[in-house]
Amino acid sequence: MNTNVHDIKYSINFTNNNFFYIHRNLKVDIEKTNIKEDDIDNVFINTNYLEPAIFNEKIALFCGFIPFLYHLEEENIELYTLYLLSPSGVGFNFSYMCDAYEALVNKTIYKRSTFFTNKIEWPSYLYNEIEQKISSGTIKVYE
Repeated sequence: MNTNVHDIKYSINFTNNNFFYIHRNLKVDIEKTNIKEDDIDNVFINTNYLEPAIFNEKIALFCGFIPFLYHLEEENIELYTLYLLSPSGVGFNFSYMCDAYEALVNKTIYKRSTFFTNKIEWPSYLYNEIEQKISSGTIKVYE
């Protein structure tokens, strides 16, 4: 499958610092990924994938994402590998997952994050982890 790489990268700003890029309507060829068989249906339910500034598979899983690699090619020549995150479902607001991922990877969280504005949306294990790290000073709140 050929993908026009010039048409797929768009900036998204969940917080204030462009930590993620979104790839809209990206048609992913399963043969060019490392997606586990159990996750295939959850990944391909979406056509929008996040590319974080810093890729951390363990933290992505903890935050509820399905992390995967996608080898982009043009005319059968590999151009580069995208390190992507897929929400593990569709039809829900996953901004808390993005905020949590940024907080745990980048050690920063935006003061208007859903962490502060909509605690109900957050799973308790994730909320408690971030709350503890903010209290200890490991994660800094920024404006």
